[in-house]
Amino acid sequence: RSVNCLQLCNSIVYYGTEEGHVVGMLIDSGEEVAVLTSHTQSVNCMQELEKEYRLLTGAADGSVCLWDLADHSLVEMVKAHAFSVNCLAAVDGILYTGSGDCTLQARPMLGGTEEPSVTFSGHTAPVFSLNINKDLLFSGAGDCSVRAWNRASGACLLHLPGSP
Repeated sequence: RSVNCLQLCNSIVYYGTEEGHVVGMLIDSGEEVAVLTSHTQSVNCMQELEKEYRLLTGAADGSVCLWDLADHSLVEMVKAHAFSVNCLAAVDGILYTGSGDCTLQARPMLGGTEEPSVTFSGHTAPVFSLNINKDLLFSGAGDCSVRAWNRASGACLLHLPGSP
């Protein structure tokens, strides 16, 4: 199985595969303790929510899953984008995703609607990375640029063009 992304959670390493699975293995023995199987395409990104003992995963099928790590059950699944989810982050109960559709989106984490509360548009190629710092959302994309966005309004505050 290929390893597309990984996350350490206590004594277990979780990794995403091309087949759409999230596999959990004990670090000390290599024993497989979980295979999470709700994505239908490659798992591209993940983030542990330490306080809740949960794991967020994003995939090429455009979905984001929230998993309970205590029993490895699916808590929630949302179709976040029409194209792949390449990166994600959760802060203050808000889920941020970056996609192959060249946008980023923000939506409430649990029990929210499929519709995003904010869409960040401006990149001209797939978004591959994001980071959050206070009120700013930073994104990097295949258009060789970095952008800084106002998290609340979605306004692009800074555009740093890279070299193509």
